[in-house]
Amino acid sequence: MGLVFLTVFLDMVGFSVIFPLFPQMLDWYVAEEGPESFVGRLAAWLETLVEDRFAVIVLFGGLLGSLYSGLQFIFAPIWGGLSDRRGRRSILLFTLTGTALSYVVWFFAGSFALLIAARLTGGIMAGNISIASAAVADTHKKADRAKGMGILGAGIGLGFVVGPALGGLASGWDLTASLPDTPGVNPFSGAALIAFGLALLNLEGTGMVGVPGIAARTFAAVASQGASVLMISQASSEQSICFVIPTPAAPPVIRAVEDELALELAPAPAPAPG
Repeated sequence: MGLVFLTVFLDMVGFSVIFPLFPQMLDWYVAEEGPESFVGRLAAWLETLVEDRFAVIVLFGGLLGSLYSGLQFIFAPIWGGLSDRRGRRSILLFTLTGTALSYVVWFFAGSFALLIAARLTGGIMAGNISIASAAVADTHKKADRAKGMGILGAGIGLGFVVGPALGGLASGWDLTASLPDTPGVNPFSGAALIAFGLALLNLEGTGMVGVPGIAARTFAAVASQGASVLMISQASSEQSICFVIPTPAAPPVIRAVEDELALELAPAPAPAPG
């Protein structure tokens, strides 16, 4: 469940982290590229549809959000079909890497075209939410499937909460002042950097109950990959551990932890018929 939870969490963070930045984003790109640029003409066209400035920003945000969601919708069956043939885990790890790449592109999106490219990449990779749902169905017995889907829903909800909060916090962090000579760095690079550096893992299994040393083994596996735990959630319990690590370290950390706790994280066997 750790990889599945991380997948949907990052999908929703990537979708929603940009929301608080829309007003500044539209003004900055229009000023940077001019009224005759694509984004300048887009803003002028939106102003012909509505007179209120706030409504223009809402429409601009709706277009960028729809671009992400539309590609997520289109690519969900594509990633799902690939995961049927190549395996859930390998495709999930591939799409998570692509999500991290979209944040890198956004970090250097000094032009509106690169911002669009970042949203395109993020939306395409976010289609992996179909694989996450399939993975839950594959790995949970019928009696536990609703619980697994509930954890999946929690990851989606948490991503929607964390994303806008990160965007709001990063809105005042302008990296152009500290990195003035770095090509592509823009006033919104801080939000991309924060989103890139955040991955939340949730380990859950009935085999963890009553087993001593689970936390020590988990964090030793994390440390073996040279990664640091940034935060541990209070949601952790006797049969689950929830923690945050840097996104680039997520794929090797997931493999190391799942190998270390293979028995404890395995689904409980179905009861023998009476």
